[in-house]
Amino acid sequence: MKNLQILRKNAGLTQRKLAEKTQIPKTNIGHYELGITQPSIENLIKLADFFNCSVDYLLGHQINDPTRQKEATMLQRQLCNDILALDEDDCGRVEAYIAGIKAKNKETEKLKKSILNENVDW
Repeated sequence: MKNLQILRKNAGLTQRKLAEKTQIPKTNIGHYELGITQPSIENLIKLADFFNCSVDYLLGHQINDPTRQKEATMLQRQLCNDILALDEDDCGRVEAYIAGIKAKNKETEKLKKSILNENVDW
């Protein structure tokens, strides 16, 4: 399974700890990560539920559907959890910081487009 090892390591878990938490034998987890065997549907669901991701994501299946919301990364989920623990004032500061980042990125994109348009005109 393409993303299992990444998810497990990002969560700071060994194969043994993941096995204990999901009740899936450690040897199975090792075999899934190496691509030796594929998990049963039951075990796929257990792992997807544990990591709070889709079965598609675990299997590495990427759907190129622009209307589909992208899968949140472990970092994005952690940031959301951190924000939920903040008080209202701190949330306001985080919101202002994010707005600043978005504005900077927007200006950078405008500058790139401007440079590209200048180069096309020659």
